[in-house]
Amino acid sequence: MHAEIRPPAPALRCWAWPAVALLLVVSLSSTGRADDGADFFEKKVRPVLAEHCYSCHSTATKKAKGGLQLDTPKVLLKGGDSGPVLAANDETSLLLQVVAHDPDVPAMPPKGKLPDAAVADLRRWVKMGAPLPAATTQLADGTAARQFWSF
Repeated sequence: MHAEIRPPAPALRCWAWPAVALLLVVSLSSTGRADDGADFFEKKVRPVLAEHCYSCHSTATKKAKGGLQLDTPKVLLKGGDSGPVLAANDETSLLLQVVAHDPDVPAMPPKGKLPDAAVADLRRWVKMGAPLPAATTQLADGTAARQFWSF
């Protein structure tokens, strides 16, 4: 009277596990790459920007020079008075041109060239697709932004 429960056909079992494994590997590897990129930004790029750029180009300044702020992902992607400063995977990004002291654009920082290692890290970051961390609520001066309704 009861219907017999049979295991799946052998053909179904043969292809199901590799498909599940492949799906798992793809999802984990893409997540890992995004985390690696954000980690690279936090360890290599943000310290360069903080040390050499934030004094003129951050939300903490009264008026960011050139209308350019670099201290949050949102404002970094927005750009400044000269337009977008960053184009992922693009060696001609304005950011890379100014830190390389390209003769066709204003040199940044204006007081002297960045160390070669810092320029190489910025170049590598742009080649990676310029991955950014999720939006942060921390300001350039290290204080937490008060955005909650009750503050």
